[in-house]
Amino acid sequence: MPTASQGGFVAGSMVTGNGRGGRGCRSRWRHPASDLFRRLRGLSWRFFTDGEIAMHLLREMLTYQRPARSPSERAFIRRFLDQVPGMVRDDFGNRWLRIGTRPTTLFCAHTDSVHTISGRQRLREDRRTRRFYKDDGRPLGADDATGCWLLLQLIAHRVPGLYVFHREEETGGDGSDWIARETPGVLAGIERAIAFDRRGTGDVITHQCRVRTCSTNFAQALAAQLGLGFAPCAEGVFTDTAHYAGLIPECTNLSIGYEHAHTGAEYQDYGFLEELLPALLRVDWAALPVARVCAPFSRWAEPGDRMTTADRLACLGSLPPAERLVAA
Repeated sequence: MPTASQGGFVAGSMVTGNGRGGRGCRSRWRHPASDLFRRLRGLSWRFFTDGEIAMHLLREMLTYQRPARSPSERAFIRRFLDQVPGMVRDDFGNRWLRIGTRPTTLFCAHTDSVHTISGRQRLREDRRTRRFYKDDGRPLGADDATGCWLLLQLIAHRVPGLYVFHREEETGGDGSDWIARETPGVLAGIERAIAFDRRGTGDVITHQCRVRTCSTNFAQALAAQLGLGFAPCAEGVFTDTAHYAGLIPECTNLSIGYEHAHTGAEYQDYGFLEELLPALLRVDWAALPVARVCAPFSRWAEPGDRMTTADRLACLGSLPPAERLVAA
């Protein structure tokens, strides 16, 4: 079976959305993958793991601007998630998939973005630097379309785990907050929670908002298995795994190659993804040490409290200015 590092990328310099959330993409890309989403239920998952088709999928996912609960976020979920065999929806709208009988690893990403306008967008591509970006002054949304893409790739390769696509992370982690409070039993037996929602190319996050959510032993072991220059980092801000710190011992966030999230300068290094995905597939997740004792994420994980947007801004205010700009 080919891996995501095999196969070339489709030639060209622009990917174009048609500006209407929920409609098909009218672009000049005519590739076999264009039929993938319509016929997904009947296709072998090996189709998803071809490198060229997988990168076409990422392009398509990045053409969606996804404000929380917007028509285009719903269209994104219908097109890319709800067609996956076995995907289920909880009462909040999070999407779930379980691979394996008793998985001990949770993998997660979030479906919303910081865009303020619903709809489709044009992408630019720099094949020399292997980046997707935009030139309209608005965010790209690789935070966290790229995380969703990585989860789909792990699912396609049948990596055992509990997969969660969270809603409303950008408004304070509402989807994960709901799970932690209303259905914590679904996380029983989970020993590690891995978010794919971090800027850069080398961080295994041990702290979020300066609160420890992951042990150094775990972070070092995961970094060693990944290679690629990964190392423990205590300068994390916030993502959904923080809400599970009182339920799951090891809660982290991994760099996935985007930079300058939430700004018009955001870009996605897809060359890094070509290296990252095979590394993720080589990790022996069940063999990673579990050293941290579960403890709630500060006051936001206490009964009756939740992390509001104001709380998150307060958290960002405690960080150095450079870290606030690229918080992810």
